[in-house]
Amino acid sequence: MVTILERFVSLRFDPTRPLHMLMAQLPAKLIYHDFKFLHADPKQAERMVLTILEMVAEGQEGLDELDFVILPEAAVPMRSLTQVLDIIGERFRQNTVTCFGLEHISLKEYAELLNTYQDDNPEAHQVMVDYASRNDGRKPVNCGVIAVKDDEGRLNCFLVAKTHPFAGEEFFDESRDLYRGRHFYFFRSSLTPFNFMPLICLDYIFRDLTTSNIQQIIERANELYFLSRQQLDLLVVIQNNPKPEHRAFWQVVNGFYGEYLACTPGVRNTVTCFCNTSAESDLPELKESGVFGASSVIMSHHHKIKKLTLGEFSIDSFHDAPVNRLRFGDATRLFHVSIAPSHEPDPRTSRVPMKVLGIFKPSKGNGWEKLSLEDVMHGQMDG
Repeated sequence: MVTILERFVSLRFDPTRPLHMLMAQLPAKLIYHDFKFLHADPKQAERMVLTILEMVAEGQEGLDELDFVILPEAAVPMRSLTQVLDIIGERFRQNTVTCFGLEHISLKEYAELLNTYQDDNPEAHQVMVDYASRNDGRKPVNCGVIAVKDDEGRLNCFLVAKTHPFAGEEFFDESRDLYRGRHFYFFRSSLTPFNFMPLICLDYIFRDLTTSNIQQIIERANELYFLSRQQLDLLVVIQNNPKPEHRAFWQVVNGFYGEYLACTPGVRNTVTCFCNTSAESDLPELKESGVFGASSVIMSHHHKIKKLTLGEFSIDSFHDAPVNRLRFGDATRLFHVSIAPSHEPDPRTSRVPMKVLGIFKPSKGNGWEKLSLEDVMHGQMDG
């Protein structure tokens, strides 16, 4: 069973304004080497990530109010981790959460990271000390990072490992099989009532009713609701997925928001964000068919949102699930969106609870340019 670790973080979100989020749908061009998926061109991947972080740090194009920055699974080369964390820690504004995935690293490297950041990850560090002493240090790990720059300007670095591998991460040779993560973090803001969780791709999928990750999350959120009337406000799922709309994801979304078998007030108003890689992604060792992209923001159908299709995004029900979904295309893009708190000051409001504030495409140089309203409204949505 995966353990859900509760963490209080000193975050102060203004309850009178929507949360601002930047979702980066980036290409992941990976090669398969020594049982790990690594960036084919780590310099190019590093440049793309750093240009995004620079934009956020400088507050360009209306990005000076971001609360969450989300990069997809495997977005950051391991060689760039220190530089990425330095920019976040030194230049991002306070009360900012950044979630991203690393390319595959070895078990030895993962243990070293947990040792470096053991103050933020004491339970995970202790488990890894025991596990690493009994296992080959070359075993691959799919690692996610949650970097929280809190209200006092401190950088807290939390590490999670993927618990459910996809076919390319599993082997008959157990010593080369992907390391299975032992924990998730359930983050609770100690200054503002706001709670969120990050997951890595297939960790979102149901397995069975007794050991399912998502079932544990629902139960934990329900406990929180009945004890304190708080809830899980935001669930972030980072992906590198050529089948982002596979029926398995639809089934979980359908059950998560449907309340078919039990009352689930702890997740009824949860906003779920899927941040996937773009159509330019390339994993040549895989024989998968499908298209990357289709990053999305999902919330319950209780929030009334008009269905529409525009050039760069659409709003639908995800094939008749009990949700409203803001769905993007498959191109390389940055999506600046806002989500209103579920506890609106006036429940009679007719305001749309999520808005697209800006969409960016790669510029001819190494940066990003904001799409015009004409392109967003009337362009051709890919995917």
